[in-house]
Amino acid sequence: MSSVLLHAAYLQIVGSAGRAREVPEVERLNDKVLQKKDCEEAQGVMQVFLKGLGAATKAVLEKKPADLDGLLGDHNCHVAALRVAEALQGQREEAQALAAQIKSVQRQFSKPDSPASLVGKALEPIKLSEKMQYLAYLAILKQGTVWVDNPDGTSTRKIEMQKLTTSIPFMSKLVAAIREILNRQSVGTVCQLSGKPLMSRDGTGPLGERFTYPCTFDVVSRVFRTLAEKNVPLVFAEYRRGASVVPLVFMPEASTRSFKRVDPTTLPDEIPAVVVRTYFNQTVPMTILGERLENEGVFQFLVGNAASISQFEDRALSAANEDLDDLSPEKRSQIAAYRQNRCDIGEVRHVNVGMIGGLR
Repeated sequence: MSSVLLHAAYLQIVGSAGRAREVPEVERLNDKVLQKKDCEEAQGVMQVFLKGLGAATKAVLEKKPADLDGLLGDHNCHVAALRVAEALQGQREEAQALAAQIKSVQRQFSKPDSPASLVGKALEPIKLSEKMQYLAYLAILKQGTVWVDNPDGTSTRKIEMQKLTTSIPFMSKLVAAIREILNRQSVGTVCQLSGKPLMSRDGTGPLGERFTYPCTFDVVSRVFRTLAEKNVPLVFAEYRRGASVVPLVFMPEASTRSFKRVDPTTLPDEIPAVVVRTYFNQTVPMTILGERLENEGVFQFLVGNAASISQFEDRALSAANEDLDDLSPEKRSQIAAYRQNRCDIGEVRHVNVGMIGGLR
């Protein structure tokens, strides 16, 4: 365990001079001005990190997974949902210890040598696992996430830097670094679950992030098989904001390796569930959608949706299926078959975690 994990994103963007921001010439010539700016920068970074860690700790202790629904930018929300669902059940003891450690942090910034060293020294009392670091970074991203309404009536999410802080001029660089770290950890999680490296491509995210994009079909297949093995409920809910649609709840069946629809009132309120937020076909009643999901197969619907989008970067599909070129002949054939027989129930747009009691 190490506090270094928490400010790894900041260290990633610090240059040889120990600063993440560009230093104007007038500051370079005035040591007092430079030290003052260094302190302000370090305090701003600390506020972002401590606020994120505090939110992550509170989310685990109070079981509020919505506070960890950060915008990753790399389409690995399935992996984040799996990790959050596990953390809500397994990180409570660490979260309790962290709550006390956060309060004990002394933000003393006298005689600074560099902002990076100041942040590291200030975080020394805090010891956290890689799992809690992951949650803290998710919480930071969540605090900057806003909804944007589109002209076609749909809604999308984006990161608004001003919601995170107004005191750090390089906040977009810090967010990009956080996303890169989460991307590496997400890819590592799926490879660990699969027991082997996944076919992937390197690409660039919306903020210039250097991302590794694993094959979406493989990611979705492995994540939802793992959720079934761990007996985590799945909830299908409408993605449109303001939609008052009763969620469809399914529980894994170990004997058949499938999911069976259940009455949510039979489940305890405090159980975390993975929520599959979908643009459902508005012409089909919800009762019929539930029957079709159960009859045609929840897993088949999920992997079918995964097959229907570009397998690596966020690009439109083409008739030539160039996104499948690097895959094995067997995998190309499997994904192509799903694309030809695409299910018309709806389109999966996001996956996150909710508590059963809050989804009824």
